[in-house]
Amino acid sequence: MAGKGVVRIETDWGQATGFIVGITEGGGAYVLTNYHIVEDAKEVEVEGEEASTYTATRLGYDAYKDLAVLQICCGTFFALTLQGSDTIAVGTEVIAIGYPLGIAGSPTVTRGIVSAYRYDDDYRSWVIQTDASINPGSSGSPLLLANGEVAGINTFYIRDRNGTSIEGVNFAISSQSIRESLPRLKEGDQITLPTQAAPEWHEYSHSHSGLALEVPTDWTIDGQEEGRLDLVSPDGTAAVHVFLYDSPAASLEAWVQETIVSLREYHADLFEIIDQFIEIDEDGNGAAAILYRARTSPEFCTTLRSHLFVTAVQVSLIVETRVCEEFEEELMPALERIVKSMLLE
Repeated sequence: MAGKGVVRIETDWGQATGFIVGITEGGGAYVLTNYHIVEDAKEVEVEGEEASTYTATRLGYDAYKDLAVLQICCGTFFALTLQGSDTIAVGTEVIAIGYPLGIAGSPTVTRGIVSAYRYDDDYRSWVIQTDASINPGSSGSPLLLANGEVAGINTFYIRDRNGTSIEGVNFAISSQSIRESLPRLKEGDQITLPTQAAPEWHEYSHSHSGLALEVPTDWTIDGQEEGRLDLVSPDGTAAVHVFLYDSPAASLEAWVQETIVSLREYHADLFEIIDQFIEIDEDGNGAAAILYRARTSPEFCTTLRSHLFVTAVQVSLIVETRVCEEFEEELMPALERIVKSMLLE
């Protein structure tokens, strides 16, 4: 029965999940989903039961909790009920219902238990950790109790430093925190993340590769692993990752095509290519770049990302940059300065 209240969210550049949390006086419905799913979308549509499609109006959002409320009209809708209590016991069985990987047809059901329940300062929310499988596209889906009540909204999962999701470590914003925010989100309240301050800079030399570059003083630097360098802003809203190789790809064209295929698989729910280019100079040195938008947990933002492959006589390297689009204007110059200082060396 609960599946009747789960809906597919379609934007102009991705698919995800949401669920109905209330019926309006005019015969419409309120839909709850993740903010990162709809924050930059030009158009948002909601596909309900029997494949009925509705154009959605965005009401309020909370960028910290990654919550957004949509409104659709009009039809016959089934609203899910939020869990009545403020706590949930570790070991409680839970069920996730969503639309992973944009697969057509009925929603997919996975089962698990509550592994932990804690307050997270970064997300300003009570968060449920569960081992119920949450795949790309299932963001915004309900995490249900056995009685059909909503324990939380599935929001993010943890990846290791190589970008692989860690099995059995998934998180949902709890119904306790949803109930605190839902009334004002229905009224159109909007909570954004703070703006970023301009960084100070210092020079850094990577001992393994000999690369020399400029880095903001408050960024985290991890250069311990040979062949890899990671630079991350204090709040995780921007980063530069460098990977060095002994030999170049078969061709820049091949690298572009192979990388795009890989990125589409990795960012299955929210991914859009913005631009790409290939350049080769008179000495045979070349560079290829792919600029794209994506959504990657655990950051609660849509990211503007790029992959740059540079091949020269002495070195071949891939530079990946990412920045939350909300902070693009403030932080993109910093990313460009880091990359340019590295390549000029």
